[in-house]
Amino acid sequence: MSVDQQNVVWRKSRIFKHDVGPSDLSDLSKAVQRALCAETSSARDWSADAPHRGHSDVVALIVQYAYGGTIECGRTDGVYHYWNRIDGYTIDLSGTPHDADAEFVYCPNGATNGLRHVAQERFDILFDRIRI
Repeated sequence: MSVDQQNVVWRKSRIFKHDVGPSDLSDLSKAVQRALCAETSSARDWSADAPHRGHSDVVALIVQYAYGGTIECGRTDGVYHYWNRIDGYTIDLSGTPHDADAEFVYCPNGATNGLRHVAQERFDILFDRIRI
């Protein structure tokens, strides 16, 4: 078994007790929504009234951890937003609402480099709160 295969098996066993599939994305989404809190948000003004605020980075990291793929980034109204691309599909479990009229600027490749390092503590907290 290669190192990558070992990591995948370990990764799956920490979040899911079986091989992941499309139906698990719904379960993961529900678990993430229940787990969001001030400690896992990057927003200083987080509140329970807007639980998704400041979470797109760590949610994208959780999805990548469970399913692989890449993390993509964009910016609107000066705020960065992160989501996942897996097998050609766009997946955004952060639930972050955006103004449809706002200008959206796609970040260049490499904009997510170092994201895990920056968000590691919040990732760890969220990960512990969402184990399924």
